[in-house]
Amino acid sequence: MRTFGFSFSTNDLPSWAGRCASNSAREEAARAWGPEAAADRVSGPALDFCLLVAQRRHRDDLAISAVGDTARQSLTIAQAFAGAPGSGRAPIGS
Repeated sequence: MRTFGFSFSTNDLPSWAGRCASNSAREEAARAWGPEAAADRVSGPALDFCLLVAQRRHRDDLAISAVGDTARQSLTIAQAFAGAPGSGRAPIGS
């Protein structure tokens, strides 16, 4: 979640104040960041978030959902590494 602001600034976009929730196989309850009443929301398994922001998998191949235009946009630009925006991965099977 901390890298979302960086991802937006690297792409010359204003940051967002959405909500992100994830859970792992070891957690019974989800962890969440951002305002509870946020209109833009991203949620899914923690492992899928890691694969997405490390650009190891395409968002279409992960169990991550996004509600709202800015949340959907965040899935296309997310990156947890320094440097210029990466081109990302192609979906499996394409």
